[in-house]
Amino acid sequence: MSWTKSLFISNFKESGMIQYRKITNFFLQVAFGLSCIIATIMWLDARGVYDEKDADHVEQRWESLYNLTDSVEIDILVLGNSHAFTSVKPKLLSAGTGMTSFVLANNGTILCDSYWTLREALDVCTPQLVLVETTGMDMQESKEDDSGFFVNQLRAFHARRNWRLKLQSTPDLFNLDDWGTAWSPTVQNHHLFWTEPERMLTNIFRGAPTLQPNIEKLFLGRYARFGSGLTDSTLAVYESQGPTLDGYDEGVSQENAEYAQRIMELASEKGFEVAFVSTPMFEKHWKNVDQRNLALASVIDPLEAEWLNLQADESLTSRPALFENTTSKNQHMTIHGSSEVTHRLIRWINENADWKFNRPGWNGDEMWHKLFAEQDGYLSFFPSQENHPGTVMRVKRLNIRRKNLPTVNVAELIFFAGSNVIRPTIDCFAKVYPTVFSNQGGPESQSMLLEYDHVDELSGEVNIKRLRLLFDRNTSSDSIWLYRSTVSNDLVKRIRGAQFLPG
Repeated sequence: MSWTKSLFISNFKESGMIQYRKITNFFLQVAFGLSCIIATIMWLDARGVYDEKDADHVEQRWESLYNLTDSVEIDILVLGNSHAFTSVKPKLLSAGTGMTSFVLANNGTILCDSYWTLREALDVCTPQLVLVETTGMDMQESKEDDSGFFVNQLRAFHARRNWRLKLQSTPDLFNLDDWGTAWSPTVQNHHLFWTEPERMLTNIFRGAPTLQPNIEKLFLGRYARFGSGLTDSTLAVYESQGPTLDGYDEGVSQENAEYAQRIMELASEKGFEVAFVSTPMFEKHWKNVDQRNLALASVIDPLEAEWLNLQADESLTSRPALFENTTSKNQHMTIHGSSEVTHRLIRWINENADWKFNRPGWNGDEMWHKLFAEQDGYLSFFPSQENHPGTVMRVKRLNIRRKNLPTVNVAELIFFAGSNVIRPTIDCFAKVYPTVFSNQGGPESQSMLLEYDHVDELSGEVNIKRLRLLFDRNTSSDSIWLYRSTVSNDLVKRIRGAQFLPG
């Protein structure tokens, strides 16, 4: 080989090596730059610099679910959107069925989200019954261009904890160009850098975000918001403008039908029952509601699943007091309305002969009763627990005599320290048999006045105090009426007497 040829080959190899090194260096620099960006985003996410905590109750559900399953099993799991967590009272449902109930619902979501929510829930609990609220079974689909719906999906996605299932669900829930937004609050909320820099500074100095504890000592997913029903002025709007929703427009999308089927397949694989529940809206909110029912039936009937359609219950839909004071499309139930719905759910579950469930409450499970003994609804279905650590005083068979009227038989009078919320008070409950005021306008027309001895903590001096108890229509049952009130950490020594008063 001539020296010129040798030199050419040598130069060619050297040139190729230089080119290779340049390409390698380029990709290394790109990889380094990307890792710096990713590391920075991960650090910002971990610190919550771009965090917007506007819906803590979404995360609190998962926090409570994971904590709760360390002590008891979840027997009834309720899926859906805001209609589920405003229409179902899980503590009352638990008491009435003797089964632990939990509402694992997210604002404004549909069945695709419910399916993946259920998949993650099944990693930590084994429900016997899953109730699917049907409001989200509409024409909406996951990847449509709807900013409000997208934000709700993001909140639900961020709240979930199982990274493996979040990875699996990402292609189902989001378009490819939204994956970064789904996984990173920094990518999602980077606009705060220009629009709300003061909020970023607050987040930076705050440190890593921590979930604020729920005011309830036992949080089962309910998020109640509406205390009063439709007013006369709102009812007049219905008269002048007509219904808000048309059943012909409220079909069920192909995606929702598909995920209803996938939920049923999951039930068959894991061995739990599925039932669909349609919580109601005001009767004048709808026109052609039969068409909406036909659309739901076309999906549910082939699945051979149970369906409780409360939109067809005129005893509910005709009562303005049960519904949020709005004519907007997304009308929810009031607190009283949710009590009515939950009592119907209780009867439906208990009377369905095809469901054979284990009932820890009915079976005397000690942990179950310890958990629920202080909670709303428990006293309507079970006697108070005499040895429960929260019990301050328990009186059996308190008879109240009234002039020229029959004696009132109070089955139990119970004082609970704290009850179901974190506060420095004592809750007082009186259980009254429901025949007492049958000819006097009903239980809400009366209140109970207790007279009791109060012990001063510092001096030990005994004083006579009075406490007025009002009828609690939201937890009372068909067989027991509850009257209740609170006192501020009073030390109750003994009951001197009691009487019922009008109003």
